Amino acid sequence: MGILSGLEKMGFKSFDKVDLFEEEKKEAKEKKVKKKKEEKKEPTERELLYDKSMICPICQKEFKVKSVIASKARRDLPDIDMRPKYISIDPLKYDVIVCYNCGFAALSSYFKEDLITDNQLKMIKEGVVAKYNPQPNKKYDVYTYDDAIDNHKLALLNAVVKKARASEKAYICLKLGWLYRGKLETYSKEAENYESVAEECKSQELEYLEEAKKGFIFSLAHEGGKICGMEPVTVEYLCAALDYDLGNNEECLRLVSKLITNPAASSQLKDKCRELKEAISQDN
Repeated sequence: MGILSGLEKMGFKSFDKVDLFEEEKKEAKEKKVKKKKEEKKEPTERELLYDKSMICPICQKEFKVKSVIASKARRDLPDIDMRPKYISIDPLKYDVIVCYNCGFAALSSYFKEDLITDNQLKMIKEGVVAKYNPQPNKKYDVYTYDDAIDNHKLALLNAVVKKARASEKAYICLKLGWLYRGKLETYSKEAENYESVAEECKSQELEYLEEAKKGFIFSLAHEGGKICGMEPVTVEYLCAALDYDLGNNEECLRLVSKLITNPAASSQLKDKCRELKEAISQDN
């Protein structure tokens, strides 16, 4: 007998097979599917950005830049040379701040008035501002890799003009190398010009990584304390990883062997050194 049997005498049809909770089950299933879809949906690059107000330390003009909402950006596994990676966005593209009014550009950590000496201010005004074509109305929704590369090159020019420390110039070169890598990773392999773009990106990446390594090696020898916010042992590992990128396996092995026995190196850093050794072993 059904759970509603006996109601036929009142004029209702037979209820032999009744699922009392059919609607609830259906609704719960739909909610589960919807929740699963929402969990899988990643925010777009634009949704991970906000407009940040800045004041140029050179011309004192106020302007807005695109900045990454760090709390929303989800990390992915980094590359072996410490290049940070995220889901849905590459924050490296937004790490240079450019004043399109006067042409001053620098990595965000160096875009500060108290980090620019009077002599550097003079050199920037003479070597950059006086030659720059103002673009005060230039606005972006998001940065392409080409936009980011242009911004970083302008930052590198400013660093050269103001006679910045080797570490600052090396850091910009490192990020330029990573940006060319990111550009190639996201470039459509179906594009007609893919081969030429791939060749250019790889060539430019290696050129900037080579300059970065030179600058960091010089910094280790001539700059005291932390280098671009990194401990010296971390910079030594970075140099080893750059040697790996550049195909200098013997030099890479020499550096990691030295780091593995260095008491100042953390266990995590030593593990990274072992990963480098394993990568070289697998390549051979």
